[in-house]
Amino acid sequence: MVTTDLTMQQHLELQFKASSSNDLIDDGLRTIRSGRLTATNRDQVLASLAAGLSRLYILILDLQRLEPDHPPKRRESGAEEPLCELGLADLHTMLFDLLGLHPGRSRGTADQWLCRLSADPVVITLVEALDEYRDTAAGSPSDPDAAWTGVRRAVDLDPGVLSRRLRSEIDDGNPQDRVSTGEYEKAWGDRLVTAVEGIRATIDVCSREGLLGGPAQNLGGRSTRRRHGPMAA
Repeated sequence: MVTTDLTMQQHLELQFKASSSNDLIDDGLRTIRSGRLTATNRDQVLASLAAGLSRLYILILDLQRLEPDHPPKRRESGAEEPLCELGLADLHTMLFDLLGLHPGRSRGTADQWLCRLSADPVVITLVEALDEYRDTAAGSPSDPDAAWTGVRRAVDLDPGVLSRRLRSEIDDGNPQDRVSTGEYEKAWGDRLVTAVEGIRATIDVCSREGLLGGPAQNLGGRSTRRRHGPMAA
């Protein structure tokens, strides 16, 4: 069976899985935008983002394995590699390598989005850090502090965010050079949301331009809404 042969029931199941994946991502981003991210709920929020991205990637890659012109990659043993056993960063790389090599990427705006995403210094490091939160039973990784530090550092790779962090830590010198901790936290939250929404928006553009084929249409992002709020450490 190929993706063009999906039954109505399969289409409904596909849409349900896509919607539930995006709902998990939206739940996490909504908390960050509203400024309600705290030390108490941060593991749950980041676990929601990690689970949503993971399910979205696996769903799209599973659909690709059904396409006749996208044969599945196999291990040396010949067994098909279970996607659920791959890390979040591996899933991300597999999906965007597939999109990046698609012969149709240059015919529309997908190429611009893919180039922008690959050049983003935050995205892949953030995805790697979020993997610590993936599939955690209670939304808490084995080492919560280390996992949180990894996410913090990933977003701090953005020069504008890092600059605000350093300026918020100034103890002496010119007071005009200092920014408030709240200003840094808002910039940090904004940048995290932008990175995740950039992933979904790129998937959405690629799917609408046919790079994912078949029913893998509009599975990525919804229109990005810049309603970010400050977050708490």
